Amino acid sequence: MIILPELREWQKVAFQKWVENNFKGIVEVATAGGKTRFAIECIRYYLENVKYPKIVVITPTTALADQWAVNLMTDLKINKNDICVWPDENNIEKKFHVMVINTARKKLPILVKSNQDVFVIADEVHRYGSEENAKSFDEKFRFAVGLTATAKREFDEGLELKLIPSFGKIIYQYSIINARKDEIIAPFELINIEVPLIESEKEEYDKLSGQIARALSQNNEERAKILAMRRSSVSKNAINKIPAAIALVQRESDQKIILFHESISNAEKIYESLKGLAYRVGIYHSEIYGPIRRDFLKQYKDGDINILIACRALDEGVDIPDANVAIIVAYTSSLRQRVQRLGRVIRKHPEKDFASIYTFYSTQKESSALIEEMENFESIANTKWQKMSFKNE
Repeated sequence: MIILPELREWQKVAFQKWVENNFKGIVEVATAGGKTRFAIECIRYYLENVKYPKIVVITPTTALADQWAVNLMTDLKINKNDICVWPDENNIEKKFHVMVINTARKKLPILVKSNQDVFVIADEVHRYGSEENAKSFDEKFRFAVGLTATAKREFDEGLELKLIPSFGKIIYQYSIINARKDEIIAPFELINIEVPLIESEKEEYDKLSGQIARALSQNNEERAKILAMRRSSVSKNAINKIPAAIALVQRESDQKIILFHESISNAEKIYESLKGLAYRVGIYHSEIYGPIRRDFLKQYKDGDINILIACRALDEGVDIPDANVAIIVAYTSSLRQRVQRLGRVIRKHPEKDFASIYTFYSTQKESSALIEEMENFESIANTKWQKMSFKNE
């Protein structure tokens, strides 16, 4: 007998909208808001109402694929022998399939052709709107759910041109604000810390700002975009952010900390410095050998280390509910990445009463974005502003 947690109110409404939209739709749900439980409810309904079911779950990473295979077994009591986790297996006859998007490009069309009633669940659906990934959806399907924290893609129209035609329109949105007001996520505070640029960095930043303005005045948007990325890099890799990060970790050293940086080389510098100071610290990024990377993650989850330094590899799909301090060394203008990183520490946990999110910023542009965020979150979170000073400013 399948016994699942009772649906939250938003999940009930979203499920009804999915049914009313002919069993298709994308839901935008804040990290920790319960999107997997919603999807499981859709799967359960489908299994009860389709004579010859076939279910395909698409994920962006193998870690998420493994997690979904476990969810199917634990939540829906599916026998593991009925689940094909690609590419470890290759059996289109099975009822349940879990695959990463790279595999889905070739295998999903085959599965769709084998069963006109196939149900496709796309976790982190925003990742699949590129020309290459959207090839997975050349064959249309009747039943679909897309799951994401933020559906809109930042650099193309893949949502409108690729994803909505395949998965249906956005049928429900459930934000961090909704989740906090419903007490689904932990209370949290935002602490924004100004870390000034040194003089040479200020000069480079201002120089690039002038070049961006000229490019825009000449309607050269492509050059302006490239220059804007270079300018952003000046701030993200500001030299003062490394000692600032180390000082902040020392201040919060008795907490469970996850520290994000955009640069692998700078993340390594912070890691080596903290290790040299005898802190219990690990590091996780794409250039670390897999077994070592996974061992650091396990040590962090088990509590053997209490500080984990990460780059983008941990932005999505990693559940560490007892982490209570996030340090975002390199501010990102990406709303999706911002929401994902906040989500790493705002999950509820019996041993966590409160979460703190520290964000370093160095420019007026970053300050303005954080002020806007403060105004958006003023009903659910307190925001503090601080400054670190350095001799080489």
